[in-house]
Amino acid sequence: PWVELLRVGHGDGVDRAGVDIRGDTKVVGFETMKVEGSDGRRRGEKDKISKVICLNQISGEEFALEADEVVFAVGAAALNGITRNSPQLCEYEEFRRFTNLRGTSVLATRVY
Repeated sequence: PWVELLRVGHGDGVDRAGVDIRGDTKVVGFETMKVEGSDGRRRGEKDKISKVICLNQISGEEFALEADEVVFAVGAAALNGITRNSPQLCEYEEFRRFTNLRGTSVLATRVY
């Protein structure tokens, strides 16, 4: 039922037509770009994830999803695997720390 709510909404007048659930799909990489600005902690140029590269495990099709922001709402084991297989994420100490976690089942991370 919650998937249908994401697709059609709650009847509250808020348009949720942009939600697309993609089953049998996994993240295989990221594309980053340099951006100017401040994130509240530092100023200057920084990397930002601009695309998420995905693979449909049934058809074998690889495709890119453009992203304004990326939120990792996955378990620690999944984030560990994503980080280990992503040269872009391994560049950051914050993500490398996830590869050493033991006994944690769920974490959520926002990337800006």
